[in-house]
Amino acid sequence: NGGPGSSSVLGWLQEIGPLLMNRTGGLMRNPWAWTRQANVFVLESPAGVGYSYCEAQRGGGSCSNTDNSTAATSLAALERFFFAKFPSLAANDFFVAGESYAGVYVPTLARAIVERNERERANAKPPIRLAGLAVGDPCTDNAFQRDSMDALWYANKHGLVAEEDFSLLWNECGRGEKLARARQLSRGRWHRDSTAADGGWRSWGDEASEKDEIATTKAQSRSVNEDERSRGSGAEQKSANKNARCVAAARRFRLVASDGFSQSWRLAWLNDLSLYGPAAVVADDVPGTLDNDMARWMRRADVRAALHVEASPARSWPGPSDGWRYESQYAACNDIAEEGAPSMVDFYRYLAPRLNTTIVFNGDTDPCVSYEGTRAAIRDGVGFNRVRGGDQRPYFARLSGADVQTLVEKPLLFGPGLSFQDPGVQFVGHVTTYEHNLQFVTVHGSGHMVPQFRPRA
Repeated sequence: NGGPGSSSVLGWLQEIGPLLMNRTGGLMRNPWAWTRQANVFVLESPAGVGYSYCEAQRGGGSCSNTDNSTAATSLAALERFFFAKFPSLAANDFFVAGESYAGVYVPTLARAIVERNERERANAKPPIRLAGLAVGDPCTDNAFQRDSMDALWYANKHGLVAEEDFSLLWNECGRGEKLARARQLSRGRWHRDSTAADGGWRSWGDEASEKDEIATTKAQSRSVNEDERSRGSGAEQKSANKNARCVAAARRFRLVASDGFSQSWRLAWLNDLSLYGPAAVVADDVPGTLDNDMARWMRRADVRAALHVEASPARSWPGPSDGWRYESQYAACNDIAEEGAPSMVDFYRYLAPRLNTTIVFNGDTDPCVSYEGTRAAIRDGVGFNRVRGGDQRPYFARLSGADVQTLVEKPLLFGPGLSFQDPGVQFVGHVTTYEHNLQFVTVHGSGHMVPQFRPRA
């Protein structure tokens, strides 16, 4: 799972595992578990999320991670997994999968595996048999995804903002970026601070710049002040009038689109992760929510004992604890990337010829990482030719109905489209195939977490 800062156990117990959290805070069987197809394990990334920890935490400190350090520690974990813990699995083909900011974790780890295998070949050491990767609704490339990760842009696409307000905000008011960008996912530097107003997160580094940004944001959202109202005619008056119009349009947008598809407002009435999913607060500290039920279950003493994490210095879940830091290094979901920094399209260009299959998929109604930017990054950024017959084409699946027990037990957010009736053969999405078996796939009707919102797909 992504974040950065999200425990991969969330995906295990809410999306793909054989057991899922049910609607009452217990466990239920998952009829569409990925374990029906393969051996599956979750890898906490980076150190400090969930019950994972770094050396600094042993002495009361905090973890500090980067994209490259996360790939390096994950590679070390895989070497221990295959060659020390479970050598019987080392001969199996291995695939890495992830979603959201794992769109960075997965390709950087995959490249680290490939380069490790090339180094160790000369030493006659066995390879990690990486056969392919799959990333869902992924952070891929700043330039290609900039517009499609903007909540204002997404709201306009689905008719959720007045056309004239969109035109004003997008074309004349700085595109509304201070109000509409998915800043949590693309801030570039994350510092866990439970006292921070922005969902318990803030940026770190240049504190003065951060204060300036906060002050600027507040100034943009205030009504025009007395000084502006007292200005004379001419250019200054026009500027004041334009500012007033921008402020009013921004407020209307936030009013009609659930605070601009807010990811932190606890009264949000639009699902910020799936257009057609039911509105539901995603917060582990709000009683009655799925994340809160899961957090309480994971914190139980018997669960910690069963997971053998009693000695972990991470005393709560899902973490990370205050002081935890992460810094992005690539031009993917990173608003502070250095000019010329590589993005994940560069990684796909390197990896796809070296793997059996590379799959990039996207829910086609995701408000957080909309498919258009991901598609453009793969099509135009990677630059591979489409294979013969590989043009965008529909794919179908024979879908089964859900049993009554599953429908009764499942939480609201899992499979909102599930029904007792057998749907039969249904359109599931589109697929485009490029050279080196690089594929871009959409999943119809799904939001950000495809296995949660469209489990049968």
